[in-house]
Amino acid sequence: MRVLGNAPFTLRETCIDDVGWAIHRQALSYAREQGRDIMFEALLAGIGAAFIRKVDPGGERGWPARLRR
Repeated sequence: MRVLGNAPFTLRETCIDDVGWAIHRQALSYAREQGRDIMFEALLAGIGAAFIRKVDPGGERGWPARLRR
């Protein structure tokens, strides 16, 4: 499976809802493909919350990629 392939994309800093969106998409994907339940979503939410709380803006960042259309 090719995620970005040869398609042009841009990177940007993490914004409101990026972590929530990633949790949502990962939870749905694992529910459909592996039968995971809401407890897996809770695990992901905990990991996402820890990232938001503990990120050091001086040395750590998330870089969401967006495909250009």
